Amino acid sequence: MGEGDDAYERHAIADRVVAGCSTEELPEGRSRDWRGTGGAFMSFKASIHDIVELLVAVSSDFSDDTIPKGIRGTVVERYDQPKEGYSVDLAIPDESLSGGFRYENVLLMPEQFIVRQHIEPIDRME
Repeated sequence: MGEGDDAYERHAIADRVVAGCSTEELPEGRSRDWRGTGGAFMSFKASIHDIVELLVAVSSDFSDDTIPKGIRGTVVERYDQPKEGYSVDLAIPDESLSGGFRYENVLLMPEQFIVRQHIEPIDRME
């Protein structure tokens, strides 16, 4: 088993442990997870792959545009240092493009969005 396989096995075991943890002490809308915390459990608002919606307008990180509230996107990364934050790919309607959307990646704080749909991770097939 390679180093990546060993890491995957540790993650799979941790996922099963997390699933059995009590969430009674967690605030509403928060989940318990270990990823990115050096093995410690941490309360996160969103998980990777969750669909989120902006509660406020945010500045684009790559242009001078302002992205309006109400835009939805997908959490692609999550951070716990120096504080909780999320990298989110936003789908911004743009009828001038063939697909109807342009995409921006922005860094968001938990108070800037709500989770619209929690996406359960798919287990790797053995």
